[in-house]
Amino acid sequence: MIRSVGMKNFCQHLDLTVDLHPRMTAIIGANGSGKSNIFSAIIGAMTNEWVNAGKKEANISYGSKGSSFVSVNMIHNGVEAAIQRSIKGERSVLEFPVEGNSVTGEDQITEVILDMLGISKRMLMDYILVRQGTISGILSTTPAERAKSFQRLFGTERCEGIYAACLPVISKLSIPFDTAREIALIEAIESATKSIVHTEGEIACLQEQIPPESFILSLKESLIIIQRRKQFEESIQNSLRAIKASSDTLGSLRQDLATGLQLFEEAQATVDTLGPQADEAKVKIRLVKEFQKTWSIREQALKDLDKLKFQQEALECPVMPPGNRPDPEEEVRLRARLNMIAILTKAIDPDTGIGQCPLCLTDGIDLRKRLSDSAVEEAEIFDELQRLATRKEIFSDYDALNLAHERKCSVLATKIEERQRSIAEAPVLERPEEGEWELIVSTYSDAKLSQEQHSKFMASIREHIAATEHGRDVHTSQLTDAERKLEALPAIVQNEDKIKEEIVLIDKNLLAKASLEGSLEAMLDHLKQVKAQLAFLENDKKKAAKAEALASSLADVRNAFHRDGIPAQVSRSYLNALTNPTRRGSSINELLEIFEAPFYVEVSEEDLSFVAHFNDGRVQPAERLSGGEKVVLSLALRTAVNALFASHLSMLFLDEPTEYLDENNLNCLRTALEKLGQLAEDRGLQVVVITHEANLAPLFDKVIEL
Repeated sequence: MIRSVGMKNFCQHLDLTVDLHPRMTAIIGANGSGKSNIFSAIIGAMTNEWVNAGKKEANISYGSKGSSFVSVNMIHNGVEAAIQRSIKGERSVLEFPVEGNSVTGEDQITEVILDMLGISKRMLMDYILVRQGTISGILSTTPAERAKSFQRLFGTERCEGIYAACLPVISKLSIPFDTAREIALIEAIESATKSIVHTEGEIACLQEQIPPESFILSLKESLIIIQRRKQFEESIQNSLRAIKASSDTLGSLRQDLATGLQLFEEAQATVDTLGPQADEAKVKIRLVKEFQKTWSIREQALKDLDKLKFQQEALECPVMPPGNRPDPEEEVRLRARLNMIAILTKAIDPDTGIGQCPLCLTDGIDLRKRLSDSAVEEAEIFDELQRLATRKEIFSDYDALNLAHERKCSVLATKIEERQRSIAEAPVLERPEEGEWELIVSTYSDAKLSQEQHSKFMASIREHIAATEHGRDVHTSQLTDAERKLEALPAIVQNEDKIKEEIVLIDKNLLAKASLEGSLEAMLDHLKQVKAQLAFLENDKKKAAKAEALASSLADVRNAFHRDGIPAQVSRSYLNALTNPTRRGSSINELLEIFEAPFYVEVSEEDLSFVAHFNDGRVQPAERLSGGEKVVLSLALRTAVNALFASHLSMLFLDEPTEYLDENNLNCLRTALEKLGQLAEDRGLQVVVITHEANLAPLFDKVIEL
């Protein structure tokens, strides 16, 4: 039972607390008075859900300052609880005054409240705290929405989730099996088996055509002996040819050696004859070369001396500028006069016109007169300074040219002196006699060179003769060795070509047998792989069969959780129990009778809707009842549900159940509310109705007007 509801800066209510009667309470007020916001405050305090605005901060009173909160004081099963939900400023808290403990945190507060009341949040908001416009909504909604509402009421709302979750599981359980592949693998095994049998037969036939291993070895040994005899015979012939070629080469080399010796002796005779003459000729030639070198140096020095003297004579001295050099003291005097004029100018006061010379203490008037006389003199001084600067620059250029001329003259004089000294120091030689000295030296050098060449040629011939003789000895040794080995080999009667033909045929059969054996091994491996694939496929076939059986069972389970399955059966069972007139205290029809309604209801098995049976025999769906009849039926439904599922809670809050009702329908509700008051007193049920119908006030134990 809720004792009171408080609001601080909540919507229209800046500071309001209302106390509720334990039996029947009406909150009456005009539209916009904030009566439904009291209902919103109760829902917000108990569930932290705010039905009139998306965010709870939107419920803060416009322009208000300070904290904002809602509070509910309640008692249930002897336990007192005070709830304060903070919107701004304060902290949300659930306090138990008797026990002296408290709970904080929005979700924790909601969880403790629902646990204390023993119901779910959905049950509390749909059937205990009935919001405006929803009291008869379940009667007029679509079958699918009505089924979902009953699922939430009867606790089967998770069934449709299970139903949906089963479908992907069933899809995953479906394992496709390739029957065509199974047939293909069986046919491949049969074909491979036939091929293996045929290949084994071919191998057996080839094995019969192949002779024993010992016979094959003897054939190969005979062929090796024949080939070695051929090699030795060919080696003997090659050695004989090499020995003959070496003998011919030695004869030619010895003849060349004799010719070279003769030429060497002729060159030696020439060298012995011309030796003394060549030494004397070399001395003469050296003297001629020294004279030519010295004479050439002296001639070049004389030429250089003449050239330097010509350059010295060609040098021209720079011309002296006309006039005298500028006097430095004249420039100093002129600049001192300019300085005096400047001092006179500064001595005059420009503001008063009175001044005094700082040097001679002359009066300002005299200074002005002197200054005016000095203006012309100052211009003349400037012109004279300009002329002095020009002449100074001209004489400066002349001095630079003169200095450069003196330096060139000094350099040329030094070089002339050096050349004259080298000519004086050079020795004067007499020209030697000329003769045929070069021809003698050339003839002697050619004879000497020829002697050396013939000497090297004879040495080369001797080395070649030694190498040829060594090669002949080697070939002779090889000939002897080949003849000895040939005599040691046994004679073979068989023909080499015939032996080769037999060996080729045997090798061909062996190669064909090895190829067939390789093919047989590959066939056996292939057969093994195909059998393994077939075994794996058989395993997949068993798995597919098990998966299909499991999917079928899961499909049956899924169908059971369809809204037309278990949820519908549970809803029908509960609805039949709620409409059973013999079920005292929680029967809709019993309550309709108490509310003096002219009809009773049954549940349609097809869409779980209510069908009204009137006392005059009329039958019509509940959705076609009048507005007042729908409200009375909904009031009976919610009271019966409250008694069945929340009898321990004993609370029913209705927000604007009279909305859109005309006078006739309002009279139906008035009768129901009057009977509900008696029922509330009998069962200890707390009923709070929010309405704008002031004429309903006499039906309530307490009326709160806003």
